[in-house]
Amino acid sequence: MESELKRIFDIAILKEQEAYDMYKKMSEHTKTIYLKELFMTLADEEVGHREIFLQLNPSKIAIVNRDKLKDIVVDTTSKHLSSKDLKNIKDAITFAISQEQEAYDFYQKLLEQMEFSETKIFMEEIKLQEMRHRLSLEKAKRKLESGEE
Repeated sequence: MESELKRIFDIAILKEQEAYDMYKKMSEHTKTIYLKELFMTLADEEVGHREIFLQLNPSKIAIVNRDKLKDIVVDTTSKHLSSKDLKNIKDAITFAISQEQEAYDFYQKLLEQMEFSETKIFMEEIKLQEMRHRLSLEKAKRKLESGEE
């Protein structure tokens, strides 16, 4: 079952890298300073999440019910912003919001299977950061929609 947890962690590493790439691209395609700064901040945090996963050892993580790990379904399809999405920053932000919600849901399912530990505390913090990312993006989108810049 360690291989199942390793598979999940490998996917998390890939997803965090994809999120970093997405925010980097978004920052390069906007001229709006507050959005550029927001996207770079989010990109930096995604790199931090990836680094945490790279350092974790799945064999040392206490799982409540290892059989339920198989039930944690992760969409392994790489989702990237198209050139068209990048032309409309609101669409790009909407896409990013959906990715952050997906990440939050994934971490919540994983946390439900983990026993209390230092690793679980790190994972809980990553989950909360994903929610803060979503909220920051929603705020930025509202600001754009209201014409504030």
